[in-house]
Amino acid sequence: MSTQQRWEARSTMESSESQRFERILKMRLEQTIRSLDRLENETRSIDSDSPSDPGDRCVMSVSKEALFQQSGEHRAMVRTIEAALDRIQQGTFGVCIACGDEIKPRRLDALPWKQYCLGCQQVLERGTQHVGVRLTVHFDLAVAPARARPPNVGNWQVVKGCELGSQLRAMLMDANDC
Repeated sequence: MSTQQRWEARSTMESSESQRFERILKMRLEQTIRSLDRLENETRSIDSDSPSDPGDRCVMSVSKEALFQQSGEHRAMVRTIEAALDRIQQGTFGVCIACGDEIKPRRLDALPWKQYCLGCQQVLERGTQHVGVRLTVHFDLAVAPARARPPNVGNWQVVKGCELGSQLRAMLMDANDC
């Protein structure tokens, strides 16, 4: 199957299964938004308590920093869940955005917002730890090593997510030769 055909492929998931995941994701989205609202309210309440003691100000500062960290994590989860819901609407839910292979049902049952199959997720998490492969991912962009780039292009090339699958496979094949 060509790269273009792979990216045009739709999920083979049954409609009822897709609807089940949509319900699960919507419930998780609502829970995450409620948690985010609670965190923001807690942050505001900390702001209204202005202690005059330096020790109390230090504790308040650390508390606010922890709340901001949690809020950031919740916002990222909201974006991830919304992206999964978009994939359901597009008919691509359950298909790895890197390689185009089906994401195993057990993986989706455990983490329905996942966008990568287990193999691609492991490659992405390994990053620079694998000898001969350097891969850095930022949302839907990846930096491919020079051997995966077209000729006469600089040492590094930015690759859009739809081209990432073939790049990952090429890098894995090269890495196996190392």
